[in-house]
Amino acid sequence: MKLETWNVRGFGAEEKKSMVKKIIKEEFLDLIGLVETKHKEVLEWEMMKCWGHQGSDFLQVSAVKGSGGLLLSWHKEAFRLINAFAMKRWLCVVGEFLKLKMKCTICLVYAPNDHVERLSVWNQLRKVRSIAADPMILMGDFNEVTSPSERRGGNVMSQGMKELQSLFEDLQLVDMEIGQNYTWLRMNAASRIDRILVDEELLRTFPNCKVYCRDRMFSDHFPLVLNSSVLKWSPSPFRSLDCWLEEPSFEKVFRAEWLKLSGQSLVRKLKLIKKPIKVWNKEVFGHIDQKVLSF
Repeated sequence: MKLETWNVRGFGAEEKKSMVKKIIKEEFLDLIGLVETKHKEVLEWEMMKCWGHQGSDFLQVSAVKGSGGLLLSWHKEAFRLINAFAMKRWLCVVGEFLKLKMKCTICLVYAPNDHVERLSVWNQLRKVRSIAADPMILMGDFNEVTSPSERRGGNVMSQGMKELQSLFEDLQLVDMEIGQNYTWLRMNAASRIDRILVDEELLRTFPNCKVYCRDRMFSDHFPLVLNSSVLKWSPSPFRSLDCWLEEPSFEKVFRAEWLKLSGQSLVRKLKLIKKPIKVWNKEVFGHIDQKVLSF
């Protein structure tokens, strides 16, 4: 399963269509979500050009007076549409990833700049989540950040940030790491307003799931790609060694790192804590696997 979301800032120019085609081809995408198409109507032949010889389908929310616009498009052999519903600022599809035989709800959002309108969208997304029977993926441009650190030069926790945090907590979706600080750049301004959030059930199915940014081109937003990676039908185990429990510094290191992950789900905590524990293990015990082989 491989998805992508990108605030394309207008889908009319040929270079934008070429870039979408390039992303689909290079990433072997199953589904792509485009935000701010600025199109009243994206035509079938335009999406056929993007997908090439692959059979594809799409749904859209039209732009209003050249502003906004959402589009979700998918490879027919990868994803089968079951149902769809939308409002002005979001588009949701319910379907099945055919090779995985897995149903999923995928929601693409383009949040408004206006605070009151944005709150209305958050409440709409809460309702979508409450009726979604299948695991959910929420992605797009949220036009807000969750903390001052996600905005260059930010130092004040605003009401809008608190409301976005509250939304993510209510939706019970994991805000995926993207490997960089910002997803939007313009002059000296930068912020992380584009995101992909994933249901914990999907992360248990795909423990190696990751999100990363492609290079920015023809837009001030970075495209985000979700790759489920290797399929596993159970959580990957948290591996520990008996010698760790005999080392006095282990409990102190583990407790400190665990507290840093406050607010994350248990599955997410166990995944994220592996890295610092691996570093500690190397510093204290060295390369244990190599030592075992030397005996």
